[in-house]
Amino acid sequence: MQKETLHLVQLLIQAGAIPGQDFSCDLSSESCHITDHGLYLLQQAYPQVDWGNLAECVEVDDSQAVDTLHQHLEINFVERILRLIRRQLRQLPSEKASWYLQQVAGGVEQRTSIPLLRYLLEQSDLPSRLRIECLLHEDAIAMPCSEWMTDLIIAAGGTPYDVTFEGEDAVLTERGLRLLATVWAGECNLYEVLAQRRA
Repeated sequence: MQKETLHLVQLLIQAGAIPGQDFSCDLSSESCHITDHGLYLLQQAYPQVDWGNLAECVEVDDSQAVDTLHQHLEINFVERILRLIRRQLRQLPSEKASWYLQQVAGGVEQRTSIPLLRYLLEQSDLPSRLRIECLLHEDAIAMPCSEWMTDLIIAAGGTPYDVTFEGEDAVLTERGLRLLATVWAGECNLYEVLAQRRA
C-alpha cells in the first residue's frame, strides 16, 4: 500500500472512521473508498486541510448512506423524492422553486449525507440543469413555500394527512414529524421537538 494511502487510513481511524463502514481500501489498485460520513469525520477532525481536493485521489461513496436510509424507511426514498422534485420544478414559480430546492436538497444532505442535488443534475437534461443552477443561486428571490415539507414526508413513506397547515404554521402528526426528522435537518432540531412531545 502506498505511503499516502496508508497515511489517509491512519487519519481516518484517528478521526473515528470505522473500516468497512466509513471507508475501505483496495490493495490491488492501492485506492481508498470513503463514504460521505467518512469524509465528514475527516473534515471535522482536520478542518485546516482542504478536503475538497480529496475527490481527486479517492472515490467518495454515498451508496451506503442511500442503502441505510432505504432499509430504515423500507422505501426507495431517493427515487420518490427526485420524482417529486422534478414535478415541483415544473409547477412552482421560480421564487418558490428556489426555496423548495434549497430546503429539500440542503436539508436532506445535511441529515443523511445523500447528495440529492448531484443525482438530480445527473438525471436532468441541459436546460433543466441550467434552471436548477440558477434557482440555487437566487437567494434574493427565494419565497418560502410549504410544498417541500409535504413532499419530504410523502417520499419518506408518509401521507398528506401527516402534515397540514394552519395559515403558515405546519401541523405534523407524530409519524410525520418522525419521518421528516429522519430525512431532513435545518434550523429547527426536529428530534428536540419529538422529545418534547413525548415528555
